Amino acid sequence: QANASVVSNDQKGGMSLFGNYHLRNFFDANNDGLSEMPEVSNASFGLRGFHRMGYHNKLTFDLFHIEEQRRGGGPFDVPPHETDITESVHHRISSGSVTWDLFPNEYGKMSTFFSGQNIDRDSYYGARQSLEDYGHTSNFTWVSGSQYERTKGSWKILAGGEFRGELLKDEKLGYPDIDHAVVRGDSIVEIPHIPNTPVARQKSLTTGLFAQTEYRLRHWTFSLGMRYDHYEVRDLLQPDNDNLGDVVSPRMNLKVDLSALLQLRASVSTGYRAPQIFDEDLHIASSGSRQVIIRNDPGLKQEKSRSISFSAYLHSEEERMPFEVLLEGFYTRLLNPFVNDIGMPDEEGVVIYLRKNAREGARVGGINVEFNIAPSKKIDLRSGFTLQQSRYDAPQDFGERRFFRTPTAYGYLLSDVSFGRGWDLSGSCKFTGPMLVPYFGPDQDDPATGTLRRSPSFYNVGVKIARSVKLNGTELQFFFSMKNLFNSWQRDFDRGTGRDPAYIYGPAYPRSLYAGVRFGNILK
Repeated sequence: QANASVVSNDQKGGMSLFGNYHLRNFFDANNDGLSEMPEVSNASFGLRGFHRMGYHNKLTFDLFHIEEQRRGGGPFDVPPHETDITESVHHRISSGSVTWDLFPNEYGKMSTFFSGQNIDRDSYYGARQSLEDYGHTSNFTWVSGSQYERTKGSWKILAGGEFRGELLKDEKLGYPDIDHAVVRGDSIVEIPHIPNTPVARQKSLTTGLFAQTEYRLRHWTFSLGMRYDHYEVRDLLQPDNDNLGDVVSPRMNLKVDLSALLQLRASVSTGYRAPQIFDEDLHIASSGSRQVIIRNDPGLKQEKSRSISFSAYLHSEEERMPFEVLLEGFYTRLLNPFVNDIGMPDEEGVVIYLRKNAREGARVGGINVEFNIAPSKKIDLRSGFTLQQSRYDAPQDFGERRFFRTPTAYGYLLSDVSFGRGWDLSGSCKFTGPMLVPYFGPDQDDPATGTLRRSPSFYNVGVKIARSVKLNGTELQFFFSMKNLFNSWQRDFDRGTGRDPAYIYGPAYPRSLYAGVRFGNILK
């Protein structure tokens, strides 16, 4: 990877550029010929620039492009349709944005912006040498809007509006229908061809208006905001599936400085998630014996949330031993949360997950503690730990109220130590508590109904040592690191072509060694 920045001598313009290339082979953890980690090829580049057209005007722009290929399953030396099972995607993503900032006076700022992103994706989700599981998706999204911010005395006011649109097209590609070939005698005289088949045509537009005011006294800061959204999700294939809605989302925040060291904060907020006709989960999993497709319930409504949080922040910036302590409590109430009703496999092994609303709702609550301290200028320690409970009000799949793949406890510990003369040592430990994970693989009496398993706890420990030297006005750094030192990784990966490919949990990487070199004039 590489990056560079340049600013004009008159400070009116500048640009930063970056590029990255990444290549990783697949990894088979249990020697069954199928990957647990897919192979990845990724190349990206981008730039960000600005230009001041005058004392009161500034133009900022971004451009970014990434091309990535991922392929899992196996084997890897043949086309996807010649394998026992393959999940493969090839993404080409391009995005750009431009923002114009106008400062009409010393109190106000007007910002107008536009951003867009286009995704072009080829995919294959299939098994048993299937020719019918190639797909293509194109998706263009854009956001445009304007906002005005004014700060004068104790008051700060922010107001604006935005439009967000999306146009999506997803289809299965055509293929020769060999199963229905016309046979005369011992010869095949005709093979029917199935043309491209539309899966989804979705068009959406969201119009939003928002306003927020903030009032500051000597030790108090109070803010109150409101947002209104009108969304329209149009199904161009089935107009009866159109989804429209209006949402008002208020929020309130109060901050109190009890002293120079102690700060209290309380907030109340709301949010929502609109139903989508199309979702990447439509391709959630496929194997040699089972393929999962998610569909929306015809009466699916928007999911709403109501959240409150309280926090206390204690800090000291003394040079001898600065520290920070954050204690936070949070609670979120979900209304009409999205849940999946798991159906039974048909004769071809296809399972329909029906996304619907849980009538009884759900709740998420817990506490979070963070503690940071620098015992000296050469030592920095950061830590955090969260306990939370996430439950539906009524039993869902497997008769369980708890959320799946959601641990009740997780935390981290990070440390940086400088030994002087260019030597630095960094360490980390990330803890992930047990969680419930559904399993639909062959290693059970009835794979169709599945079982619910409890994962173990994970302690992901990493260490990195680096040595930096000066080199002709720049800096050269050599480093060596080991991630997941104790190989705290999933042990019960499913096996074979009939495996459950969604049965994955825990840290993303097993024990991994890294070594490298960096050079430049800014490495920190």
